[in-house]
Amino acid sequence: IWNMVARTAYTQLNYSVVLLMLCSILLLICFVLPLVQIFIADTYIGLVALTTFIFMTITFHPVVKFYKLPTLWLLTLPFASALFLAMTWTSAIRYWRGERTRWKERSYRNLLK
Repeated sequence: IWNMVARTAYTQLNYSVVLLMLCSILLLICFVLPLVQIFIADTYIGLVALTTFIFMTITFHPVVKFYKLPTLWLLTLPFASALFLAMTWTSAIRYWRGERTRWKERSYRNLLK
């Protein structure tokens, strides 16, 4: 799965550095920051972060239920978003190196450079 996402993630952003930065910031703000703030923030901000995390798990619940996964999978959403962000950056770095895609251990170079 890593290779499949890393192959196409930056392509879906139209090879835009601005969209990559925006995607990175939004993923961190929406999924990672609330989890971190629960443990390090003051009472009010920690409560807002906990509420955000609860709403995040509530909205993820139908997906977990659809795939008949254990309820503990609800807690994996911040990790999944961080993993997706890492794969997106892998895709961008490969593109900047001149590698358009990699499939079955074969690299396809960017012919436009």
